[in-house]
Amino acid sequence: MIADPAQNGRRQRPEGIGYEAYRNRFKVYSKLTETNWLTFRAWCVANKHNYNSGLNYLIATHPEIQKNA
Repeated sequence: MIADPAQNGRRQRPEGIGYEAYRNRFKVYSKLTETNWLTFRAWCVANKHNYNSGLNYLIATHPEIQKNA
């Protein structure tokens, strides 16, 4: 294991995994329809979320996801 300098030694990065790959391990990418994008963006603004916190909130509170967690 390699100490991750960005985490001040609290987390260990497995050997063979590059710094950027480890740092980006939780990034989410999606291709939304225009309607879904506009709806999501409007919802984020109305609820004072940025895109990251909005997506985290929706995942954390969605009943289907919680049922299967």
